[in-house]
Amino acid sequence: MLRLVAAVLLGAGLFGATAPAIAGEKIIWGSPNPRGLNVGWSPYFLALERGFFKAEGIDEVEVITFNGTATLLPQVVNKSVTIGSPNADIPIISQQPGRDSMPVTFFYNFMRASVWEIAVPEASPIKALGDLKGKNIGVGALTWANVPTTKAMLKEVGLVDGEDFTLVAVGAGGPAFQAFNKGEIDALNLYDTAHAGLERSGTKIRRLALPEKYSNLFSTGFITHRSFIEEKADVLAGFGRALAKGTVACYANPEACVEAYYKANPSKKPKPGEEAEKIAKDVAILKTRGMSYLSFPAGSDPQYGSYPENAFSDYVDVLHAQGGVTTRDIDVEQLFTNAFVERFNDFDKGALVEEAKSW
Repeated sequence: MLRLVAAVLLGAGLFGATAPAIAGEKIIWGSPNPRGLNVGWSPYFLALERGFFKAEGIDEVEVITFNGTATLLPQVVNKSVTIGSPNADIPIISQQPGRDSMPVTFFYNFMRASVWEIAVPEASPIKALGDLKGKNIGVGALTWANVPTTKAMLKEVGLVDGEDFTLVAVGAGGPAFQAFNKGEIDALNLYDTAHAGLERSGTKIRRLALPEKYSNLFSTGFITHRSFIEEKADVLAGFGRALAKGTVACYANPEACVEAYYKANPSKKPKPGEEAEKIAKDVAILKTRGMSYLSFPAGSDPQYGSYPENAFSDYVDVLHAQGGVTTRDIDVEQLFTNAFVERFNDFDKGALVEEAKSW
């Protein structure tokens, strides 16, 4: 009975004290991945299943997919999309002096460390970034937001795009894996969960070591039109708190989190007789992504959604080194806000962890 009461309180959002947004709100979320939200996004699906968004007055979240950040951002700018989940490269590039800057602001830091990797076949003679000279490197699409950062990394080791290496658009999932296994590309530059899926399919890979300043860059945050920071403050705060709750609960009970993903995506459910193997595979992928979601300083009280002070200035340094921006003199304060962090974390994390363990 106590567990039942706790579940009712949790579904009503009573682990947090802040008043919800006005009921009936709808959020349109633009994802830059044309394949949609994979199992690595299970914290969102768990939050959806457990009613965390409803508790914030958000009745519906509609996810629309785009082919990369470059195609997503204009929809945020014209307010057709309420929030987007891109990398930071293109908004930073638009903020250079003399450019028409995009009126967008990052308000929730979700993937707190880089999820981007460069993988090669286990038996490949390629051992380091410098060995990619003359090679073909597969990327999801040339519009994907990791591309400028990849070019910057390779430029640091003396490799110039178009001269010393070639980026090849291979998509993600099956087409990318096929190109990799057939040797049509020499390396694959996708995100952590994609490479984990490739491994789980039986392909042996090796990840190249990346410079620390690149691996520490945050990967994906939630962005919105600058005017919405005030006009939709309660909605944005509620969305972030629901997502924070979903993240906390997900890693307290990864199996329940993966089951929530299956419930929302029936085509991803295990086939009869394969449940244990499929769940174990997807839990392993989810835990791989957790290294980014849960990247907080050791011993600190996790503040979900928060941006470190140097998060964007570090990005500027990387892009400047690659030539993506012409100056380090960029007003990064316009690009992000931590104004909602206190509200994102306004719930009893310990109580939620204990409750989630019983699901």
